[in-house]
Amino acid sequence: INTWRRDEQLLLSLNHHASCDGVKEVQVVWCDSENDPPESVTRHSSGKVRVERHEVNSLNERFKVLVDPPTLGILSLDDDVLRPCAALDAAFLRWTRHPDRMVGFDARTVVAVGV
Repeated sequence: INTWRRDEQLLLSLNHHASCDGVKEVQVVWCDSENDPPESVTRHSSGKVRVERHEVNSLNERFKVLVDPPTLGILSLDDDVLRPCAALDAAFLRWTRHPDRMVGFDARTVVAVGV
């Protein structure tokens, strides 16, 4: 999970995604060199959370894996995106059937109001 100074949002995302049975581990990409991640993140009650501290503050750091993940399947999300556990399971199943392909979800939706 990529995050930037939205600790409450990050914790909501961690609580949700760590509760999914199909999720083995949640790696947090922490690029904030001025602040430490909160203890509620570093000692998350699920035992599934690992924080990667990156030196560079860049969205591209999400693709620079510092610690090998425990599985071959990786899902990259921002902290403000919550996917249902069933959707994560379905995406993983689809990927296992076609491991040479990328599997993803719909792009963020932009809604024009008053145009």
